[in-house]
Amino acid sequence: VYFQNSRKKPGGHKIIVNQSKKEAFSILSGLRGIQRRLKNAWTVETNSDEITDGMFDGVRAFILPQPRAKFNVSEVSR
Repeated sequence: VYFQNSRKKPGGHKIIVNQSKKEAFSILSGLRGIQRRLKNAWTVETNSDEITDGMFDGVRAFILPQPRAKFNVSEVSR
């Protein structure tokens, strides 16, 4: 995770935007307006690593903004 809002929000108010599959949109381009609105009440993070089970602890939403690369077997089989 390379970006995390510095203000702490109550537990369970985290949103992750995936960037590990060459997504067409990112926090900086295409989703910037949404990110600005969400960061007032939510912790918005981006993920650039492989998707794992452990990353979903305390996450309320996981956004896949139009992935352009294939998911590997370990990411899909869980």
